[in-house]
Amino acid sequence: MERIEALEKTLKTLRKHEDFIDADSLILFPNARIPPKFKMLDLDRFDSTSFLKGHLNIYVGAMKPLGINNELLAQLFQRTLKRAILKWFLSLEEKHTQKMG
Repeated sequence: MERIEALEKTLKTLRKHEDFIDADSLILFPNARIPPKFKMLDLDRFDSTSFLKGHLNIYVGAMKPLGINNELLAQLFQRTLKRAILKWFLSLEEKHTQKMG
């Protein structure tokens, strides 16, 4: 019976920690800084049913003239994704995203 109570106590403690999220760990490109007065363009969102290279060309072509550096370009890219492709992008580990920025 003591083991069950100990397990329940451990589970209760773990559930408390699930609610705590380290916001810094959620940022894929921590050094990206949005310029003052920057307004994100309203671009079509990519859902993996069309051509990714075409989407990238449109995205980069629209953002680069605004003076966006590569790291911010990579950070903002997730805003142009939706559904499964967004879920995949957000699941990338830092070692994979370092090549993007």
